[in-house]
Amino acid sequence: MDNVKYQSNIILCGYWNGHIRQEREGFERNVGAFGIGEKNVEGERILDFTKINNLSVMNTYYKHHESQK
Repeated sequence: MDNVKYQSNIILCGYWNGHIRQEREGFERNVGAFGIGEKNVEGERILDFTKINNLSVMNTYYKHHESQK
């Protein structure tokens, strides 16, 4: 049992009020191709946090209907 490896997933939920635009240079592993809006200060913090902790902004990996943006 000592040699069994486990994988865990971390999910952080909440309204962080961050905007992450589609341009994702330097954050390709953390952000998908479907970000919206202009990046703001909170978005910068989210990007830095995801990069440091090897996380992803999952809602940027899926295309949303205009009414849901």
